[in-house]
Amino acid sequence: MSLVTFTQQLLENLVAERPSIEEQQRSVIFICQSLGSLVFKQAYFLAPEDTHYMDLQSKFGSIVFFGTLPHRGSNIASWSKMAALKRLELASLNTSNTQLTKDLEPSSKKLRYIWRRFTGYAPESNILLFRATRQTR
Repeated sequence: MSLVTFTQQLLENLVAERPSIEEQQRSVIFICQSLGSLVFKQAYFLAPEDTHYMDLQSKFGSIVFFGTLPHRGSNIASWSKMAALKRLELASLNTSNTQLTKDLEPSSKKLRYIWRRFTGYAPESNILLFRATRQTR
């Protein structure tokens, strides 16, 4: 599974869960953290590129990001990648999400691309950002 796959699933679910005209007219409020923030950002600029989803973007209302800006990735992604590869070795199954973990690494070109594109398209919607300033135990 990749970021694009998650994004397509989000857009498809938004269309499916809003079948009536009344529901389609309502704004959607997003509360995002980590991977969800990346999926939202991609959905924001991919929705208008597909005729099936293009009306959705205008209904994206307020957005709340929790501790995720700017997206710099996580070293945990590297550990996840190593664990997934080990599982793959042991199970001889192709079930790991290696592309996704690669996209979430700190040096990821995908993260930089999403951040730059989103800030260029930054919606006029209400955007709130919350992030921790102290490490939790």
